[in-house]
Amino acid sequence: MLAGYLPLAGWAGAILALPPLGAWLAGQPFDQYLRFPLAVRAFDPLPVAAPLFWAGSAIGAGLLLTVYWLVRPRRPLPPSPTPGTGTKVGTGLPVWGWSGALAIAVAGFLPALGLAVLLLGLTLLANGLTRQRTGSCLLTRRPGFLAAMLPAGILLGWLYHWLNLFLQLWHYPDAGSALPFALTRTLEYALLLPAMLSLRQWLASFPRLLGSAQRGMTVDGTIDGWAAGWMLVALATLGLLSAGVWPDWIYPLTWTAPLLLALGLAMIRGRPTPFAGIWEGDWSRVLLPSGAALLLGAIVQLWGTLVGAGWTLTLPLLDGARVLGLPALAYLGFVPLGLLAIWLADQLARPWRNRPLKRFPKFPIKVVIKP
Repeated sequence: MLAGYLPLAGWAGAILALPPLGAWLAGQPFDQYLRFPLAVRAFDPLPVAAPLFWAGSAIGAGLLLTVYWLVRPRRPLPPSPTPGTGTKVGTGLPVWGWSGALAIAVAGFLPALGLAVLLLGLTLLANGLTRQRTGSCLLTRRPGFLAAMLPAGILLGWLYHWLNLFLQLWHYPDAGSALPFALTRTLEYALLLPAMLSLRQWLASFPRLLGSAQRGMTVDGTIDGWAAGWMLVALATLGLLSAGVWPDWIYPLTWTAPLLLALGLAMIRGRPTPFAGIWEGDWSRVLLPSGAALLLGAIVQLWGTLVGAGWTLTLPLLDGARVLGLPALAYLGFVPLGLLAIWLADQLARPWRNRPLKRFPKFPIKVVIKP
């Protein structure tokens, strides 16, 4: 069973090893990268370059228009199920769903643990709303799987934190000593994937949204998965090796490198990726995780704007206009994070695949009648 997780270990090992290897090969001093916590940037970011900013904005708008064209429904929406046809719907928001709403409300009054409480509240509330709409949710159907996302979120969060030590896109001006900072970040990262996956399932509980995402353009043609996979691995390797050499120029590629590496490894091994459904016009595994990541990022930024964010993010060359305290173009960075979350969840879902939701007792059942 552990052998099935070797690709995941190799993926994480490459992200850990390649940035310092690239810095060492280029003769860069390590002391400017290995600062923890990162309270002050080791080098000033390159100023905004208007031509690059507008070019990046045009590329971002072009990508959004292209995605809209691809996912625009091509087939009629099947009729929605009517009451009495077997659709089980909850009767109200469960108590733990209301607890999530309460946690969101009080998160702003908890300076150190506020973000972690916010993520916990979002997880509970999203599961409660999903159960209210559909009769089930991750928290009630697959609690073990949702619990497994806690260490997965820690892994994902600290890997991106590690990359940021080389890119230095964001820093924490008010960071305290290393141990409390590390414990706080670990708690936040642990709740990252449960919140994101719960929001994704909540979005999927809207039949029209889900149905529309499953009726997009079909992608025809054949792709040599093995060759394309190696191309993605090479591109990801370039982004990771260059993180400590040209951070202000290469950071868009470095940021997407974990996803490119994951996709490349899956294609080389002949395994499905989050893009597998697009051949039949099903874009839900692309759109819903991306939408959940964008929604989660916007909520966190809104919370940080209201209570005072403890981090500052700057995009070299592309900073420009800000929305909720975040550069507008930075929101595109949530998309690969959402897709990577789905890939990582798939890697850890093996013990829950094909497992019955309820276990029935073995027969015959022994009945004891007490006098």
